[in-house]
Amino acid sequence: MPVSMYTVSIPIFIRHLSGLNTVLDKAAAWAAARKVNEADFLNMRLSPDMFNLARQVRAATDHAANAAARLAGKGLLKLANDETTIAQLKDRIGKTIEYLKGVRPSEIDGTEDKDITITLANGQTRQFTGQSLLLGNSLPNFWFHTTTAYDIVDRRVRHAWFGSGNSAKLRRECAAAIVSSNSDARNARSCSTWRAWRGHSPNTSHPQRCGSFGVGAFSPGDA
Repeated sequence: MPVSMYTVSIPIFIRHLSGLNTVLDKAAAWAAARKVNEADFLNMRLSPDMFNLARQVRAATDHAANAAARLAGKGLLKLANDETTIAQLKDRIGKTIEYLKGVRPSEIDGTEDKDITITLANGQTRQFTGQSLLLGNSLPNFWFHTTTAYDIVDRRVRHAWFGSGNSAKLRRECAAAIVSSNSDARNARSCSTWRAWRGHSPNTSHPQRCGSFGVGAFSPGDA
């Protein structure tokens, strides 16, 4: 049975952004209970050369909304990139989900061979078909950034609660929010952070191992 472009894009984006929203709820509750400065929390990263939590969330929303816009021929969703609180990031996710819900299947299906040109921040251009953009760039980068955002929250909370049953409980709840089907879980297993979901330490010595998902094809600012 053929899989439509809409089926493998808009519902996927909405489901995983909703899961990311739940992860941020867990982060906000944890930070508030321990009087942790949210600005410090949002500035955390897995490695010095990786984006912080705030930029991981921004990148995830950008890849989702921009893919939908380019496939459907709509104007790009304009969002501020100055969020400094978890509430503001959740608002960004909410606006992205509302935008995605406004995209109809008829606007996405049949765009496999659509010619798409993306102009990067440096003025260079990249050429895609609809299918190569979605399957080779937008979805892989979207999964990478949602996974990394989860892993930053997991790493911060788990290190603070080392040995605590509450830490394991939060990991299970956050993982359940992100991994909502067996197929998603199979995709996630190719990423080193799957070990964190399984209750083991993530491989932080190679923080870009998830690059197999396609991260780095172009920067989130060009998404």
